[in-house]
Amino acid sequence: MHNAYITILAQLGLVGAIMLALILLFVLRQMIIAYRHNLLPKDIIAATVSVLLIFLFSNVTQSRFTILDFQFLAVLTLAVGYTSRYVKKEKPG
Repeated sequence: MHNAYITILAQLGLVGAIMLALILLFVLRQMIIAYRHNLLPKDIIAATVSVLLIFLFSNVTQSRFTILDFQFLAVLTLAVGYTSRYVKKEKPG
């Protein structure tokens, strides 16, 4: 199949599709929080959101979940999004 979302729905069902959506929404939410509270540098936030958007749009026309390079990039992006919740800003002085 060419559409990754239909492939996930067919292989993993509604539960798998909901889990994927929750993971992607979690990363987006973490990037918004990191941006608002200035937890990460702006370029890291921009890069993470850019990769997330590329991930979302490229999977409409092609299924990239099985490509190893893309899996690495997706895991790296998810890791940045996840670890941003543990970054604490130091107080000056």
